[in-house]
Amino acid sequence: MICAQCKGTHIVFNGRLKDGKQRYKCCGCKKQFCETTGSFFFKHRTPPQILTVAMFFHLFVPARIVCIFLYFLFHCSLSEASICAWSRKFLDRMPEIQQRGRPATIIIRHTDEKKIKIAGKEAWWWNTTDPATNVLTSSISWSRSLADTKQHLKKHRAIEQHIDLHVTDGMQSYIKATHLLGGTTQHVVRGLQEQGVMHHGRLLYLSNLPVERANSRVDAYIKLKVREYFSNFEQADRTRKAFMLTQIIQRHAFQHRGCGAFFTALNEQTNTAKVAAPITTPC
Repeated sequence: MICAQCKGTHIVFNGRLKDGKQRYKCCGCKKQFCETTGSFFFKHRTPPQILTVAMFFHLFVPARIVCIFLYFLFHCSLSEASICAWSRKFLDRMPEIQQRGRPATIIIRHTDEKKIKIAGKEAWWWNTTDPATNVLTSSISWSRSLADTKQHLKKHRAIEQHIDLHVTDGMQSYIKATHLLGGTTQHVVRGLQEQGVMHHGRLLYLSNLPVERANSRVDAYIKLKVREYFSNFEQADRTRKAFMLTQIIQRHAFQHRGCGAFFTALNEQTNTAKVAAPITTPC
């Protein structure tokens, strides 16, 4: 046990709180604290197990539906405002989520941007996917300039050092920025129709359909969470993080690995006040 204020190790017992939690006192700085001081669930009234379930369900369904789940599961009443507030707190503190692609002989990635509305203004949601339509990297920007394209591709390069083929539409910024994915990366311009391309003596039929399907899932998720448009950039970025987390949970659940991604991220937020490192999961 260390002090939450000065990180001192000379700690003594100092009675208990009204809810029965053990209270401690630091002999160095004289501060009092308990085990949850400075953690994600600090000063909560609802049991952490109920809040965890509420935030988990809120990733997939609106808050009003979560209230019904909680009533039947725990016979408790939690307001929609509380559920939304805890979800915002979790997503604001959650680090960036990215996925690594599966090992393959020829590594192919698809990138595209889609238009969204933030406070009535145009913005852009970027996705980089694998051929199986799994979103590996996402980001949001106010424009789709060359600088924004480079920023997104650099973000993906942080988790994948080598890509053989980068498939996009014909936007010039993609053509100019693809080299950031690697000096040997070949840029391929494709639409929804498959066309052949030769790569090291192999004939491959490629289209940009995988990322378009991912964009369709993004549209459906946005309609589920905000219906029309985002009120501010922070809300849009929280929704993007939530979408990435739902994709990982669904993939892990499909592979019979359970929902470990969500609870791993929540455990990191519970044990540490600040987490800077991104969460990367293998495909």
